[in-house]
Amino acid sequence: MPRTALDEMWGGYIVASNVDQLVPLPSGVPGAARLIGATNTSVVLQDARLLPVGGPVYTVWNNQASLQCAVKDKAGTQLTLLNPDAVAVCYLVDNSTEAGTWIVENKQGSVSSAQTITVDEFTIEFGPGINLGVNLRTMCNQLGYTGSNPARVNVFVGPQGSATVGAVGGLAAGGPAMDTGLFPAGSVIMLTVLDNGYISGMGGQGGDGAAITGGTPSLPTRGSIVQAGDGQDGLHVQTDTILYNYGRIQGGGGGGSGSGGSGSQSGHGGGGGAGYFRSFGGARGNVPAGQGFSRGNNGLRGLLNSPGLGGGVNTGGTIYGGTGGEPGQAGGDSHDSAGGFGQPGFAIKVAAGVTLTKVVAGNIDGSEGTL
Repeated sequence: MPRTALDEMWGGYIVASNVDQLVPLPSGVPGAARLIGATNTSVVLQDARLLPVGGPVYTVWNNQASLQCAVKDKAGTQLTLLNPDAVAVCYLVDNSTEAGTWIVENKQGSVSSAQTITVDEFTIEFGPGINLGVNLRTMCNQLGYTGSNPARVNVFVGPQGSATVGAVGGLAAGGPAMDTGLFPAGSVIMLTVLDNGYISGMGGQGGDGAAITGGTPSLPTRGSIVQAGDGQDGLHVQTDTILYNYGRIQGGGGGGSGSGGSGSQSGHGGGGGAGYFRSFGGARGNVPAGQGFSRGNNGLRGLLNSPGLGGGVNTGGTIYGGTGGEPGQAGGDSHDSAGGFGQPGFAIKVAAGVTLTKVVAGNIDGSEGTL
């Protein structure tokens, strides 16, 4: 059936046929022709080559009392089968072919009396510079959000198309770089990590090298290395989130192991794990003053996408501290200490009962887990 001007404005369209029914293309009006009320047994999504990646591009509601409705791609492949009053939310992740690649989320609807729902909307941008320990709920509260209504929070990380890096990083051990925080039911976070944008957990501190506590240069008494620190998490998701990741989401790398030393020299420090904002290198071991001992070298700090070298590594010698871990990876062993390195942080953790929809998954460095 033809669309009215009002349909074009609000994006509504009703299909009614017992055969495959092709839904219309979105019009030039934002949101137009994206809400499809189906009173038939099958609807077909448009040629994906004509549609933008992202979405939701189409939301299909089976507006029937007893019949099921199939949702198909343009090539005729069934993507999902909707029960009465069920809804399919369709995101397009690849538009290089007619059929395209779709992510479809099924939701069960119900008929109720008309009601008005107020949604508070916020837009938060993290451009170039230092953004540490971000909690989106806290930021919305600072912008006047009271929590009485659901919220839609549009978040952008990084400067689009720029050589400048924009990063959100960890502020302190134990905390993620970004936490959505808790919002009321019905809220959604629209998270876009742009080109050159990073959500990067802090790297673990390098382990300290072993001290020389006594003895003689030919027969020193040595202490123990100090265990390297673990990397921290990148993103914690506690509210339903839709992700468009064109940059990187990273767990912090674990710190490198300190070394036990060799001969009359104390141990070298391990390198800091890769991450953002700071991950210190481990300290070289102390020695008694004036007794002919020498000290090893400090490990170097880790930086965004660049783990720190362990002390002694840059000299090319065989005595060295462990290098820090790459983003989302454990730190390295020293020349003589196995297992003294730190573990990596998670790139993403999602709370139970919360949905993370990766419309564009992009580069995720590290493991994903649950909160």
